[in-house]
Amino acid sequence: MERIFMSLMETDTQFRTQDVGEAHHLFDPIIRHKAILRRTVFDHAHIISHKHPYWNRSLGADHFMLSCHDWGPRATWYVPQPYYNSIRVLCKANTSEHFNPKKDASVPEINLITGEITYLTGGLPPSNRTILALFAGGLHGKIWPALLQHWKERDKDVQDTLKKSRFCICPGGHEVASPRIVEVTYAECVPGLISQHHVLPFSDVLNWESFSVQVPVSEIPSLKNILMECLKKILMGVSQDRYFRMYEQVKMVQRHFVVNNPSVRYDAFNMIIPSIWLRRLNKAKWKAHYNSKQKILLVGEGNFSFSACLATAFGSATNMVATSLYSERNLRKKHGSSEANLQLLKSKGCLVLHGVNVHDMNRHPTLSQMKFDIIIFNFPHAGFFHPFKENDNKVIKRHKHLVKAFFKSAREMLDEDGEVHVTHRNDHPYKQWNLEELARESGLILKETVEFSKKDFPGYENKRGSGSKSDQTFPLKDCYTFKFSIEKNYNQLMWTLVFVFALGPNIASPTLSSLLQWQVRFSGCSYSSLASSSVLESSTPPASSSNIVNGSSSASLVRARSSIREAALVRNLTSVHQDPDYVPQGPIYRNANAFHRSYLLMEKLFKIYVYEEGEPPMFHDGPCKSIYSTEGRFIHEMERSNMYKTKDPEKALVYFLPFSVVMMVEHLYVPGAHEINAIGRSIVDYISIISHKYPFWNRSLGADHFMLSCHDWGPRSSSFVPHLFRNSIRVLCNANTSEGFNPVKDASLPEINLLTGEVTGLIGGPSPSRRSILAFFAGRLHGHIRHLLLDNWKNKDQDVQVYDKLPNNVSYNSMLRKSKFCLCPSGYEVASPRVVEAIYSECVPVLISDSFVPPFSDVLNWNAFSVQIDVKDIPKIKEILKGISQRQYLRMQRRVKQVQRHFVANQSLKRFDVFHMTVHSVWLRRLNIHIRDFERPS
Repeated sequence: MERIFMSLMETDTQFRTQDVGEAHHLFDPIIRHKAILRRTVFDHAHIISHKHPYWNRSLGADHFMLSCHDWGPRATWYVPQPYYNSIRVLCKANTSEHFNPKKDASVPEINLITGEITYLTGGLPPSNRTILALFAGGLHGKIWPALLQHWKERDKDVQDTLKKSRFCICPGGHEVASPRIVEVTYAECVPGLISQHHVLPFSDVLNWESFSVQVPVSEIPSLKNILMECLKKILMGVSQDRYFRMYEQVKMVQRHFVVNNPSVRYDAFNMIIPSIWLRRLNKAKWKAHYNSKQKILLVGEGNFSFSACLATAFGSATNMVATSLYSERNLRKKHGSSEANLQLLKSKGCLVLHGVNVHDMNRHPTLSQMKFDIIIFNFPHAGFFHPFKENDNKVIKRHKHLVKAFFKSAREMLDEDGEVHVTHRNDHPYKQWNLEELARESGLILKETVEFSKKDFPGYENKRGSGSKSDQTFPLKDCYTFKFSIEKNYNQLMWTLVFVFALGPNIASPTLSSLLQWQVRFSGCSYSSLASSSVLESSTPPASSSNIVNGSSSASLVRARSSIREAALVRNLTSVHQDPDYVPQGPIYRNANAFHRSYLLMEKLFKIYVYEEGEPPMFHDGPCKSIYSTEGRFIHEMERSNMYKTKDPEKALVYFLPFSVVMMVEHLYVPGAHEINAIGRSIVDYISIISHKYPFWNRSLGADHFMLSCHDWGPRSSSFVPHLFRNSIRVLCNANTSEGFNPVKDASLPEINLLTGEVTGLIGGPSPSRRSILAFFAGRLHGHIRHLLLDNWKNKDQDVQVYDKLPNNVSYNSMLRKSKFCLCPSGYEVASPRVVEAIYSECVPVLISDSFVPPFSDVLNWNAFSVQIDVKDIPKIKEILKGISQRQYLRMQRRVKQVQRHFVANQSLKRFDVFHMTVHSVWLRRLNIHIRDFERPS
């Protein structure tokens, strides 16, 4: 059955999908035969967990394996997650060996000697069945010898012909499962089941009592008496009696055990799939803030009573990992009451680990393989230190050191949207620990504080873990559960500006200089800072991997990185390179020389392949006259011949996905609907097509591919393909770090509103002396930031003129040209076309937004030519702008005129314009990627 199931899963069955993102469940195709080695299972789990995100996000709970070998369950012992979390489809469905019917499924054991069921099905009618009961088999296990001892050659009713028998005895052998169950079903013989702890196949849906007789092992000597009760009714000629009903129902149920090739609806293969489906449908059970579907790690458990409380509430603890600092032996000494809780946890499938130190738990051999939704640390305490008391600074310092180390290691183990929960007293002196500050140092922010009530957790015993009062309860006063999540802006701070050439050592702060030595790794891709000499000095990747760009292209990239790094060491504000068109200079650049060197290398080396698949208007087309014109113009330019485009995909460094989210919204979105699934499906299908037709997507998991969108739904649309969202370069106008925009790999695109499709008449403005208005804004009430702006400034000041609608006789463009500063608040989304409108009008832009990454900010120093105001400082706009001296304003206004060239959308492309700057943003991100080729398991 094992081999047949795998063979059918390898065909185009209706249940199989080639798109992992669409899958409800993932199948682990390892055959568990007796030659299995621990390393094989462990390595396979290791490979898929590092290559794909799906294992780690569920700890294997939405994966399943299938085995018909006696050692199938044992094979899963070597990796905790499959054993406790994954759905194990097993012939050996033995509850005494931790088969869990709530998550595991029983599969029938079928002995097909010829590989076919021909001549196996069917039998004589009841009237021709002269033998009462049949069994034949070797002496396997404890049940078979007992059966033979009582009945071997003692009764002529026990014979060797299935099709002549009314009842066929099916005892368990060395293992609980027996192929005789299916053999007798094929022969239309009523099964007589004799086993212990066996969960019968498909027992979620089949009522085995209606077509089989189940005999306890202790009743083997009375076997004939049990079967004779049925026979007596037959002899008495009672209609609709038990045997005839069983016989007819055996014939009826036979279809569910038949193996067909190809498979047929309701056959054995199609019964196994629903068994998995049913377990996937299980709903989560909640207890306070926690539910049974969450992957929960509990650390610093005392007597494990809190873990036991959750496990009891959930009914199953297969998604829980409970840990203690103490060894199992020391735990029993300190917490005698822990024994019962540990037994309960293990019976519920919880993984219990001892000797886990929160300082380095992220490097624990088992925990290091896992990611969690929730990590819980209740009442952290570093111990008692005689003669010091809890309010002593030395004691508080030790406690803070413990919690700080916990936050640091916990953050590494959190899933992307996971939370760290610390339950803690919030009175003196515990309040002095400053949990929020300690968490922030590890990139965690306080999300919520909830009052902790012990009565919400029946059975929880808050006991001390050390000291003279060890294992005694402590008072709970002013207790709260502090919930922390990963700070999105922390990721931006840590990883943005990874392109050190954009800063240069003369500009980068010591903090950033140290941060830029770090590497980011995910999905097989390594993002390395250009400051890292280990990356730049090596001309070849490690022996275990290979660069996606082979041969001379690979060497050219390494040389380019080294050259840019060298250029970044030049401290001049002017590039030292000769250029007939333009030489970058001045403080508008983070490092003019490095940028210019990078730009020149891009023109020489960078090649982009545009996939030809897809039909207009949703592919290879886009709007050129609207607020989304940046999207359409870029797509159109890439469709034309240009210096970067190549028709040979083997020569490309990146691959462009030429779909337009704007056009998809126009043609697929149903106005008023609250979902964009049709758009998502189109993108999923497109990725599926190119990934099956070409090798490039699969070998990099999309990391050397890029998409571009100026629509608000661009980021959301990419989320339908996980690798596109997490790995690919996403060039977006809506560059919002709070919505998953990652400056390390994603690029910010300027939003340009071209009503006529041209920039004619939009560029230029009067001198500063002819600008009489301090600050100006006009726009609709989109989003909370604009509400705040209008509430504070609409019709309230002649210097700061704010409108939701301009008077009929007032020109928007003329107001821009009359203003010194142009306010650019975010709307519903962070991006605003007013930024480019201000730059075109030579008005100093004032950026008012949350979590917005300005365009080209790896190269441009926005502080040199713009003002950035926090949302909370909107009431202080006039005060802030008036505080800028006339001399400083004039410098900023000159720099706006200088930076203007980088935002101009030219009909005929010009070097350094917005198209080339966008391509440069992609080039930078490609330059910092080493893409590993994984060897796929055969």
